[in-house]
Amino acid sequence: MTVGPQRHPSRDRVTTHEHEYELPYGGNQREGQGINFVPGGYYNDEDLKHSKEYWRSEGADTDPKIKAEAGGVMNYAQGRLFDPEKHEAAQRQKLGRERFFALDPAAEQIRSKALQSSTIPTSHLQDRPGRLFTDVQTHNEAGRSWEGSGTAGWYRGPATSSTPDVIAINPASGHGTDTTFIHEAGHRRHLGETSWDSEYVSSPKGLHPDPLKEGVADAYVDRYGGHGNTQVRPMREDVEAGGGQKFTSYQFTGYSSDKERAKSFGWNEDDRAVYAATRGHASETGEQALYVPRGRDVREQQGLADYGGGNPTTDATLHHLLSTSPHAAQALRQTGLKDVGARAFRRHRDRELLSSGQAVQGSLFNELRGVSSGKVHGYTPNIDAMPEAKTDEEFEAKFEGMHKDIDRLEGPAGEMLWPEHMSLNQFGEKPRTQADLANSLGVARHHSSKLGFPER
Repeated sequence: MTVGPQRHPSRDRVTTHEHEYELPYGGNQREGQGINFVPGGYYNDEDLKHSKEYWRSEGADTDPKIKAEAGGVMNYAQGRLFDPEKHEAAQRQKLGRERFFALDPAAEQIRSKALQSSTIPTSHLQDRPGRLFTDVQTHNEAGRSWEGSGTAGWYRGPATSSTPDVIAINPASGHGTDTTFIHEAGHRRHLGETSWDSEYVSSPKGLHPDPLKEGVADAYVDRYGGHGNTQVRPMREDVEAGGGQKFTSYQFTGYSSDKERAKSFGWNEDDRAVYAATRGHASETGEQALYVPRGRDVREQQGLADYGGGNPTTDATLHHLLSTSPHAAQALRQTGLKDVGARAFRRHRDRELLSSGQAVQGSLFNELRGVSSGKVHGYTPNIDAMPEAKTDEEFEAKFEGMHKDIDRLEGPAGEMLWPEHMSLNQFGEKPRTQADLANSLGVARHHSSKLGFPER
């Protein structure tokens, strides 16, 4: 895993200046035979002029050794005018013509415009062994019209050895055909080697559109749409405005995490969280999320657990994303879905406890909590966790020490304090109770008590 902030391909574009000269030798400092070559790099016209004047003053025009030491600065004809963005765009176009087959002129124009403006890596356009090209078309499936469908485009795949996968674009869509093309190319990247009904990429509730698939595809536009793309621009403007709010635009761009719009897709709040977390992670890292399939425990009361969400696979997926991706957690905070993710996280933990039982680890300390406020004001050693007292005097000394801690803190706290045991379970959290499990999963008491869940 790469550590530290990374340049975002579209949002953090580095502008290439005109008339830059690339010096030879690829940036390697080479020493040998008394010649020290100039490290490779880029010189603009002004810098190159000053560098040449310096080496001329050193005698590079008359002394072959000094000229060789100056390397590419004096032999600038070995360099070349170089625009890496234009070079990569040309490569995208070349590979795009080979991998995205467009039969009609309208589809060809859409493909060309989208690839030209995007930052899709050329590695994503390489041939896939045993697979055919992707067919790009502007017509809908046979006998069906785009009119009234509200659809901007769709992807069908994966390809087989005899049947290509398909990207279809609605040319009359108001969503922008270049954005739609990149979005559907994102589906191709995500699903190009996976069956459409795989449990790893398809909603456990059979949702269409699927929040995870659409999150990944919208993230592909975020990441590779290009500097001026209508989805990238709000992200960049939010970041440039200060505060590092990369993900607030998710509430109104792409499929969006908007509550009212999500209702039209049949998404509940957990599905919205899957969309936002998936999109945030994929946008920032380029990694494509998958569902984490998880079955329901037979002891769960399904009706209660399903109220407001609680699907085991959805919960496990959010738990995985929030455990491994700071970008997913940040996306939920900035789209107002932090509490939704936290509830799913806890439900998954409860299922883990339910299946494995609860191991409780005692603590060396007690929390000193206010009797009225419940606030933690400090800590005192847990005398039960200390070495066994061999005499009554030793026990009294330990007990007196604990009460001295209480007396010392009660005055500043302004209320009575009471020591509360700081036991932790195997997840490092306060032990769960039967009531906790019943509230989140609807587990019968006689089931949970056998697995070490105490009465409240």
